[in-house]
Amino acid sequence: MATSRRLMNDGRSTMQPIRVIRMTHRRVREEGKTLPQSEWDYQQVFNNAQVGLFLTRATDGKIVESNERFAQMLGYDNRAQLLTEFVASEHYLEPGARERLLAILRQAGEVNAFDALFSRPDGSSVWLRLSARIYPAENLIQGVAIDITQQKQAEKALKETNRHLEEMLAKRQRVQRDQRDRLLGESPF
Repeated sequence: MATSRRLMNDGRSTMQPIRVIRMTHRRVREEGKTLPQSEWDYQQVFNNAQVGLFLTRATDGKIVESNERFAQMLGYDNRAQLLTEFVASEHYLEPGARERLLAILRQAGEVNAFDALFSRPDGSSVWLRLSARIYPAENLIQGVAIDITQQKQAEKALKETNRHLEEMLAKRQRVQRDQRDRLLGESPF
């Protein structure tokens, strides 16, 4: 049994036990698989996940591992290109977003549903919802990303439609008020 320091809602820290589960050679053999088969199975899950998976250095955001889905989300042709060219800290489009993410990770050890806007090599942008955990001793952040660009675009369109409808309603109310005032002004009473 290992322990982990966690922050409570009031900011105090407490020691909580966590279970560390390890697949041993013995258990792999009991399941009838060889270790290389087990590694192959894991690699298939990792590579075929419908979400982006990544491992990045905490200090500079250099991606040290990812799956193909994460590379595609960020606009790269393949994982190898992403690993060679992409440094997350250079692609945040909102000022202070990376610093906010790191502050949460350093305080709580993990973050869930953190939305960030990234640039792609072709000049376009992508909204990613990140959930991640930091490993300070290893200087690593491990995480999952989903592309929420369409959701953000739909939210923006909805806000624009609501703004337009509110303007139309306000205009209609002004017209009605003006008509009422004219009628009351012309009334013999």
